[in-house]
Amino acid sequence: MSKTLEKLRGTRAEWIAHIDDERADGGSIIVTLRDGWHFDDERDCGVRGFDSVREVEVSTRRSDVYRPEPEPAEGAKIVELVPTWEGVIPLLVEAAANGTTTEARKTAMDELRRLARIVDERNAEIRAQKAAA
Repeated sequence: MSKTLEKLRGTRAEWIAHIDDERADGGSIIVTLRDGWHFDDERDCGVRGFDSVREVEVSTRRSDVYRPEPEPAEGAKIVELVPTWEGVIPLLVEAAANGTTTEARKTAMDELRRLARIVDERNAEIRAQKAAA
């Protein structure tokens, strides 16, 4: 097996169970995903043949496979956690001021601006309703 296939099997071990290189026998490279994993473009398919190492490399990225969420156990409750803006604002302010990367600081500021636009729009609606009354 090629070094690249060995590397792929190691770095993508979370979802790849086996890689069988059958090209020497006139076959293809067979990739078998772990139980519960499927190729994204073929939702019930967990085994696929490829003609080249490059094709395996491109078609087995994390974004090209998926594992459906398990169904909740019978009687289990699903709890939806929805944060309040009051609780999120301090985290965003901290991230905007002291985020470890430029991208983190920008994302926090973008979210704060988005919130400000929403509040401004809502305040304008309230003023318009009051003026119409």
